[in-house]
Amino acid sequence: MTPEQAVAATKDQMGALGAGYMLDNPTRELGKENGYRTMEFYFAGRGGVLGECDADVVKSAFGWFEAGMCRSQWEAGCAVAGPKKAAELYNQAMASWGRDRLAGVEGLERFAELGERMVADLGPEGLPLFAGWRAMPRAEDAPAHAYQVAALLRELRGSYHIVAATAQGLSDVETMMANPGQGQARAEAFGHQPPYPDSDADRAAFKAAEETTDQLMTKPWSVLSDAERDEMVELTQRLHDAVG
Repeated sequence: MTPEQAVAATKDQMGALGAGYMLDNPTRELGKENGYRTMEFYFAGRGGVLGECDADVVKSAFGWFEAGMCRSQWEAGCAVAGPKKAAELYNQAMASWGRDRLAGVEGLERFAELGERMVADLGPEGLPLFAGWRAMPRAEDAPAHAYQVAALLRELRGSYHIVAATAQGLSDVETMMANPGQGQARAEAFGHQPPYPDSDADRAAFKAAEETTDQLMTKPWSVLSDAERDEMVELTQRLHDAVG
């Protein structure tokens, strides 16, 4: 299997798999137990790897969110215990979610091994959120470790996609409206107000951004051999199916 084929075979599965923990009930409950509201924990936890910084830095790494929403949630979340503690708790939530959902799945150690190789030597330029999460410690047990790697690969593609959409000149709202899987409901959830642009030009630009993102994602897959890519694709599907 070529890197291009591996990207095409896993991008939807990896996206859903890696985001599964973010707003799920166990993560929300851990945040609540530690003094956070749901979105405060999401912003401070996920963005906490960026350290003490202005909300615009978080906005640049997250993309898509309306700037005022990003600022209010980031600042409120960081006020609870600071970004470092929030990131540590979010990493804990990630690991716990993997333990709950992946226990007993075969091939977890191999998935983590191959995934770690894919990201180990990747240049972090333009990928601050990916770089921050790559530097976070991984759990020792296989279910948690494997899921942390899956979430890291999801952050990698997301970071690449922000770069690609920006290169196409798409704004946050234009990107969401042009994405066939999102649209106005997602734009509203991300804090944006009307108007919600809808044009063929934006859809063409979004398609080009997706193609660029796919091409950028071939780099980590190129680290693996053909046989290892076959294996990683199969394992990705297995993990995706296991978490439902």
